[in-house]
Amino acid sequence: MAHEISAVLQAQIAQRASAREELRLSRAELDSQTRRLEKEKKELQSALEKELDRRSIDWSFKLEKYQTEEHRLRGLISVFPRDNYGVVNSVEAEEDVDAELLRKSKEAEERFLLLSEELEEEDFLEDSGFSFGEPALIQKIRNITEERVSMAHEISAVLQAQIAQRASAREELRLSRAELDSQTRRLEKEKKELQSALEKELDRRSSDWSFKLEKYQAEEHRLRGLISVFPRDNFGVVNSVEAEEDVDAELLRKLKEAEERFLLLSEELEEEDFLEDSGFSFGEPALIQKIRNITKERVSTAHEISAVLQAQIAQRALAREELGLSRAELDSQTRRLEKEKKELQSALEKELDRRSSDWSFKLEKYQTEEHRLRGRVRELAEQNVSLQRDFSSLSERETESRSRFADSEKQLKDLTTRVEETDKENQNLRQNLFELQEKYRAAGEDQDCIRRNQQEKEKECKELHRSIARLIRTCSEQEKTIDGLQKGLSEEVERKASQENFDKQLGKLQMEQIRLTGVEQALRKEVESHRLEVDSLRHENINLLHRLKAGRKDGGFLAFKLDQELLNRVCCMQNQALPLLNESTQLCTKLLEYIKVKASQNQETKQGIEYMKNGLDGQLVVESDMKVQSFKRGTESLTRSLQTISVVLNEKSKLVVESHSHCLGDGSGHLVDQSSEDIVRSELKAETLLTSLLREKLYSKEVEVEQLQAELAAGVRGNDMLRCEVQNAMDNLSCMIHKMKDLELQELAILKGILPKVSEERDLMWEEVKQYSERNMLLNSEVNVLKKKIEVLDEDVLLKEGQISILKDTLAKPFDLLGSPDSMQEFRW
Repeated sequence: MAHEISAVLQAQIAQRASAREELRLSRAELDSQTRRLEKEKKELQSALEKELDRRSIDWSFKLEKYQTEEHRLRGLISVFPRDNYGVVNSVEAEEDVDAELLRKSKEAEERFLLLSEELEEEDFLEDSGFSFGEPALIQKIRNITEERVSMAHEISAVLQAQIAQRASAREELRLSRAELDSQTRRLEKEKKELQSALEKELDRRSSDWSFKLEKYQAEEHRLRGLISVFPRDNFGVVNSVEAEEDVDAELLRKLKEAEERFLLLSEELEEEDFLEDSGFSFGEPALIQKIRNITKERVSTAHEISAVLQAQIAQRALAREELGLSRAELDSQTRRLEKEKKELQSALEKELDRRSSDWSFKLEKYQTEEHRLRGRVRELAEQNVSLQRDFSSLSERETESRSRFADSEKQLKDLTTRVEETDKENQNLRQNLFELQEKYRAAGEDQDCIRRNQQEKEKECKELHRSIARLIRTCSEQEKTIDGLQKGLSEEVERKASQENFDKQLGKLQMEQIRLTGVEQALRKEVESHRLEVDSLRHENINLLHRLKAGRKDGGFLAFKLDQELLNRVCCMQNQALPLLNESTQLCTKLLEYIKVKASQNQETKQGIEYMKNGLDGQLVVESDMKVQSFKRGTESLTRSLQTISVVLNEKSKLVVESHSHCLGDGSGHLVDQSSEDIVRSELKAETLLTSLLREKLYSKEVEVEQLQAELAAGVRGNDMLRCEVQNAMDNLSCMIHKMKDLELQELAILKGILPKVSEERDLMWEEVKQYSERNMLLNSEVNVLKKKIEVLDEDVLLKEGQISILKDTLAKPFDLLGSPDSMQEFRW
């Protein structure tokens, strides 16, 4: 079963690898197809350009050929006299080419009409029967006039075509000039806007500076008003420095007068005090006291006046100092304002210079832009030609997009079929997984039952051995106690001589003996029951051995069984080791292939399928980890199995030695009385070896089951990851389909917008081609006609030369009025 599951998983891995490889190949093929289509597109574009160049060269060559033919015909026409054909000499070139072309076209039409009238007159004269000479000469002149009519018609057509071409060129030039004028007007408008913005900025800054200047002037007036507040003498206002000096001198004078008055009054007051002290009395004491008081008041007022004058002088000195400081401050502020004004003027001049340089640079830039726009007009004229070339490429793109859409639909159908197949395979795998899980559950339940039964049997054996040991110990202890009691009883009997005590002790001892005998009987019953159980277990082991032996003699079948088990284990290890080695080699090869494919993909397409890398890398990593873990578990199980095999082989060697010794002993007859316990021990050893082998086998099966579970879980995870990848691929495919549809719709809309123009241009070109082909045919026919006419003219010229020579000969001979026969014969000849 495990081999089948591994084979199924390997098949799934191979299928996934093949699907991945097919997807990579399909994408590489798609990329190659896109590159091939792009290459073909470029080749077609180059071929179309070459074809257009070739046709333009052919047309120019044909035009030159027609021009040379026209010059040759003009030379032929100029041979004939002007009186009969009215050829107009060349006129001096005028400045206006269009007027010249119109004049030439009118002249050509007039010539055509004149020549047609002459031709009609000649036909009329011929029809009326007038004959002016030889008929061949008349025919020749008529042919020449017809040729001149056709040439005049052709020249008028060529001139009209040139006029139409010049009108179309003039219209294109007018459109380009209108576009250039609009751009220049737009640039001039931007220039005016920039100039107005610059003027507004300059006005704003000048208003700011004027506001600051007014502010400084107001501050200056305020300081001057503060200076003018100081008093002149005690009431007036100081006007000038001379007035201030006068006020200071007057104040000093008044101060001196006040001091003098104060000195005089103080002297008078001292004299009065002296007179009063000396005892002179001139009147009443009240009057004297009043006079004294008045003098004191005068002294105090004089003192106050002098103090006031000193204070005024000090105040004026302080005011003068403040005035000097304020003037110095005003001078500094005025100097600072003038400095700032000069700096502003220089800054404005620099700004104006910079702005003027900027405007000159912008003007040069606009001029270069104008030149660039003129070049762009020429480029647009060239692009108009390239658009005509792109029409064919657009049609090819449409066909390519349709083919790609069909290929994408086919790929979608293939992917849907693959998804359905993978779903079916997943369902089959789920069913197999469900069956394996049921089988695993049944095997686990059987294993648990066997393990529980084995554990119960082992527990029962251990309990029986413990109970036997316990009973043996209790029996030995009871025998010891009985012996001790008997000894104690005898000693007590010997010690006690009284009858009553003896009777009492005897009753007690009898009761104890009865109890002990009951205990002894119970113990013997338990010993008998345990012996019976041991015998029954021994008989069961013997029966099992006999059943295993099944007709063998002296343990040969047991050795054979051990050999078979050992061989089976060795074969099992070989069968396990070889698949492990094979799987390891396969995994290494897969890893190498994946690394190579990834390297090639990175070299070829760096922007490859990035949306599948993460999932596939993760799946491969998970699978490789699971395989490595299974390798480790396999190696561990192999080491354990080898260890057990070595132990079993050692035990077998010991058993072989013992069996040989037993055989030798049996042959010699020295060990006839060997007990059955040795046989049982050897058989138990063999059974233990078998059980160890069976346990090892069971453990290996458990390891295999765990490995299968891990592989199954890895397969389930891989299946989920594949499902997610398929879903992502479907989502990306749907997104790409929608994007392709949107792009196709956009291209179709663009094509619908371009198609009318292209169809019109194609119709125009087709009409031009038709016209050129018709002209070519006409010119070819005319050339053939002209060649024939030239041949006819050559023949006529030869004929006329012959006639002229005949006429000359006839003129050289004398004129015979009578008509002699000789002359008639010569003439006839």
